[in-house]
Amino acid sequence: MLATSPELVDALTFNSLVDSTVADNLIKDVSIDEIVLALSTIGLSKAPGPDGFSSHFFKVCWAIVGDDFVAAITNFFSKSKMMKEINIYKCITKIISLRMKNVMQNLISENQYSFIVGRSIQDNILVSHEIVRNYHRTSGSPRCSLKIDLKKAYDTVSWQAVLSTKKKMGFPDKFIYWISLCMSTANILKQHIDNGSYGFHPRCSLTKLIHICFVDDVLVFFKGSLSAALYSSSIDSRVLDDIIKCIDCSSSTLPVRYLGIPLLSIRLSYADCLPLIAKVIDSSWCWRRVLEHRSLAHSHIGFILGDGTKTNFLIDSWHPKGKLTDWVDPNILADYFPNSKVKVTDFLTDNKWNLLDPNSESVTKIFSQISDADFDTNGEDIIIWEPNSKGQHSFISWLALHGRLKTRDKLLKWGVSENDKCVLCDNGSESVAHLFHDCHFYALIWEGLLLRIGYVRGATPSWEVEIQWCIAYFSGNDLISSIKKLVFTGFIYQIWRDRNNRIFAKKTCSIHQVSVLIINDIQLKLSTYSRTVIDIPENIRFLMN
Repeated sequence: MLATSPELVDALTFNSLVDSTVADNLIKDVSIDEIVLALSTIGLSKAPGPDGFSSHFFKVCWAIVGDDFVAAITNFFSKSKMMKEINIYKCITKIISLRMKNVMQNLISENQYSFIVGRSIQDNILVSHEIVRNYHRTSGSPRCSLKIDLKKAYDTVSWQAVLSTKKKMGFPDKFIYWISLCMSTANILKQHIDNGSYGFHPRCSLTKLIHICFVDDVLVFFKGSLSAALYSSSIDSRVLDDIIKCIDCSSSTLPVRYLGIPLLSIRLSYADCLPLIAKVIDSSWCWRRVLEHRSLAHSHIGFILGDGTKTNFLIDSWHPKGKLTDWVDPNILADYFPNSKVKVTDFLTDNKWNLLDPNSESVTKIFSQISDADFDTNGEDIIIWEPNSKGQHSFISWLALHGRLKTRDKLLKWGVSENDKCVLCDNGSESVAHLFHDCHFYALIWEGLLLRIGYVRGATPSWEVEIQWCIAYFSGNDLISSIKKLVFTGFIYQIWRDRNNRIFAKKTCSIHQVSVLIINDIQLKLSTYSRTVIDIPENIRFLMN
């Protein structure tokens, strides 16, 4: 087979190669973040591996097999050895493909549009229509277009040629050794362009465009000379006969369907587009149903405040307690905020809340609660989707995980505060990491909560590692996993609440009191759950804690 020829691979030239910095990133040590991300992108219904276990099994049983799974993946990348005993193949290839994704944008030719971020199938359609325009005319320069439906090459491609091509493109040897199934784009026609033996299509000579492709649909454009053709214009009949014999194809005429759209040599008419319009109309019922449920969807949309320019003050869910219209007295809203279109930014001045002067104690209390909400005037508002929103706990957890809580270290940088010391231990700068991980007082609360849900372990080295541990061990949709998530969000919320009480209300709570508040919160939220739990000893012991 021609593709196996070493001489052909050696003769290949590429417009772009992998540079040394990118090459180092391709073979860097694999992290647990990469492994978790790769596993999460594998569909639950994907076929299992040789061991019979699907990705669904590893996700559900992560608390049991997670450490071994990570060790097996890490072993492959460190020792370049595939373990056949467990199904890690798909996760490994997913990690490799995710690493290559950052590289391929600069390596794939501009005429290849499939699965490349920033490139669109619509561009193929527009370019192809422009090139075949006026093909119906019998006069003009000779030109040809060849439409090719590629044969599925999965079982016929020479993998040695693929690996040799990778090496030619500059991929590091270690990375090439990891690859089992990878595809690359090698522009063989470029050799003929360089030596002047390729005749460009009259409308492609300036851009040197020779073909466009999307997955297995390819259109090749070239000058109407003795080469290959399917659709032609202004070609002498004898020359056309020779071309047909040369490439063993039959001559045809436009229109032809390309990527679902009729490819014509004249302007598309309304009648030409009717089949596509009919399909759109047939599927539009889905969008109508979506629009019918806009109000339901809006109830699950939350906002993390930045500068407040995109968030409606009254009807958007930006406050930890929810929409103001849901918990503030309507009379107060009508008196102080009559304009329903007002934005949050209208009440922010010099990095502080600037609400109207209250005329009663009850209004003062409400305004104080409104002012508890955090914002960041240096950033933009962020829209979040909360399909299983748990109100304030969920919201504060989002802020903590995104580093958006107004901790004292940030206030000091903004010039709002003169002290960044932790309000409790006074033994470190109060950051998100210190508050929820390093502070000894709150660390004891977290350790006690973990004991109650069955985890006996030492402290993790950092807040980031703690988050990854929680992601790994608290994932799942069953009742037990939901309780673990409630423990995490309840801990974040009550610690932040206790911190604020110490600063603003001069109220203090003991470790036991804060722990009881968290547990009571979880029990209250569980009272609204309708889920059942499998009656097994492990689950019974868990719930008894």
